Amino acid sequence: MFMDYQVYDRKPTKTDKDRSRHIVNTIVIDTVSPSVSASSDQDTDSGSSASSAPSGAAGTLNVTVLPPAETNTGVFTIEGTAYPGSRLIVVAMRWSGTAYRFYADASKAGNFKAKITLPDEGLYQFTINMDINDTPVADTVLNAVTYSKTLLPVTVESEIPEQLN
Repeated sequence: MFMDYQVYDRKPTKTDKDRSRHIVNTIVIDTVSPSVSASSDQDTDSGSSASSAPSGAAGTLNVTVLPPAETNTGVFTIEGTAYPGSRLIVVAMRWSGTAYRFYADASKAGNFKAKITLPDEGLYQFTINMDINDTPVADTVLNAVTYSKTLLPVTVESEIPEQLN
């Protein structure tokens, strides 16, 4: 969860800081376990399969190729390892609240590749969820990505000296 409390045309005061602390300290977050249902609908977030995930599966999500911090194409791949046969759901969330989902399945060896194509320029926050038998088992927050077509790719091939003159 992110909170951005901003003041404009001046520096934050002690009252601003006190108000932001009050807001943060009064937020209540309830954890709700997914309900067990006889059927599951892929297009909705309600319900889950009656099957459960294997024990020990939660610790098997490992992202080895992270999204870039910045991109000028909006196309990249997130790679890693997960529980064999699991379903990976990558969620790209815009600060406006719009979320985009990308899916990948882990192979029998547990490898996965999720191809990401961002629809619009802007800042995205990424999470990746691992589901087994339609049951959420593990998730992780990835780095934020800025997509701007005006970014220029730069490759530095020489070593940077310890001291600049």
